[in-house]
Amino acid sequence: MEGSRQVFDALPPSKHPADRAAGAFGKALTDGETARALLRHADPAVVEAAARAAPFVGAADAAARTLLASRPSPTRTQLALSLLVPSARALVPTEILEELVSEGTLAAPLALHALCERDSQAIRARILEHLASPDPSYRAHAALGLGASADPTALGLLEAAYRFEVEPSVRRAIVHALSRRPEGVRARTLRLAATLDPDRETRELARHALQRPLAPTFETGTGTLSVALVRSDGARRGAIVRLPSGLAVPVLADPDGIVTLAGFRAGNVALRLALVPERGEAPGHRTP
Repeated sequence: MEGSRQVFDALPPSKHPADRAAGAFGKALTDGETARALLRHADPAVVEAAARAAPFVGAADAAARTLLASRPSPTRTQLALSLLVPSARALVPTEILEELVSEGTLAAPLALHALCERDSQAIRARILEHLASPDPSYRAHAALGLGASADPTALGLLEAAYRFEVEPSVRRAIVHALSRRPEGVRARTLRLAATLDPDRETRELARHALQRPLAPTFETGTGTLSVALVRSDGARRGAIVRLPSGLAVPVLADPDGIVTLAGFRAGNVALRLALVPERGEAPGHRTP
């Protein structure tokens, strides 16, 4: 990594935002200290690039603190990637998480996951709304968050949600959440899923979950993603990237349309593309 940093440090400053973003991303991936320094940069393209690297190099806490001082914008959306990391999530107040969800940006599903982890009677009504959302991604992330709820009644919510869920990807999220619950009776729904679920992948996941808790929702690794999203009209693009764990994360394209992410656990990923208006909102991602 030291050699890579020397290469990036040797590059002259560029007048082009895309070049600055690419250089910043490469530098940020070398170590957490560099990423934290770049998060304090005045150039939004540099900050966004550093934010994409931060969770994978131990700088998520710094990105979360930067998020707290940000206003609704594409940069705020990218800083929300820090919510992948538990210690960073803990730094973000519940009201900020609720704002991120209600803004309907590409960061909304990930913020919803963090919000539902904090399940309590004070926010239970909102959680139930999201668990019944018409958007499968919202339902899945509400379920994943409830897997870590400290309230034992969250188990009943997950069991009921499984019985009426028609989308296989959401049922898999519920199985993942059930595998993390401490209550022994979680096995009854896992056994049901392992034997009778119509989706083969869900059945296999439930069988694994009966033997041991499934992998955490976020792990670093060797996974990389690079996609070009170029539009002739120059509109900015972004994507929600579904990681192997099932979590959907916001990734904004650099000014030249390149979407790059590196350092996640290797496995299958999926992309959902979107335009990114100046305030960072993504059409079609609104709370119910």
